Amino acid sequence: MKKTLTPSWELFNKSAALLRDHYLGVIYLVLLPSLVSVLGQLLLGELNFKNGLPTLTQTQIIGLAIMFVSAIWQLINAGPLAYFSLRVASGTKPEALSTYYREGLRFTPRLFAYYIAFGLQILVGLLLFIVPAFYVLRRNILGPYYLVDADLGVRQALNTSAKRSKAVSGAIWGVMGVSFSIVLVVGFLQITLSSVGLLLGQLLLCTTVFLLALRYRDIEPTTPKKI
Repeated sequence: MKKTLTPSWELFNKSAALLRDHYLGVIYLVLLPSLVSVLGQLLLGELNFKNGLPTLTQTQIIGLAIMFVSAIWQLINAGPLAYFSLRVASGTKPEALSTYYREGLRFTPRLFAYYIAFGLQILVGLLLFIVPAFYVLRRNILGPYYLVDADLGVRQALNTSAKRSKAVSGAIWGVMGVSFSIVLVVGFLQITLSSVGLLLGQLLLCTTVFLLALRYRDIEPTTPKKI
């Protein structure tokens, strides 16, 4: 079944525009945990080594602790963020933050397992020179939305994403290209503007929060049946 899909940069513009109505969810689910991580990175700074081992100051230890807290926060937010992004991409009006947590938290353990399985696929492919990492990424990058949308298990989500992505691989490569372009700009900001670049980079990344969910909903206008 072939259909015309939205150009990737057009989806990016839509993703950025959606921030206006859904900024509170983005701030709490994405921006705040990211800024906490940035604070930890700034406190950590450059590591000094003695006899091959890092020597940490008290400030650097605090920085590491803050980065750990940020990582846990982002992990907890995985389910609510996927649910939130999918709801926004589906055209729903802004809802209370508690709704995204109440409905989305149940997906967090499965998403955590999904990302582990996803990462292992990429690692094995790289080590055995069987499957290029970008190919695995293309097959599975929309898997979290299949998992949440159709309430799938980890294996079902992996298989469904791999099968459904074949016919629309070009559209998925497109949003991956847009995302990679934004990441390059963010990296440039961080290199050239140091700490200010870190902050600006996190703000710029917020424009892509809904990009993958929009591509998913573009491909799957209604909840797909389990495969």
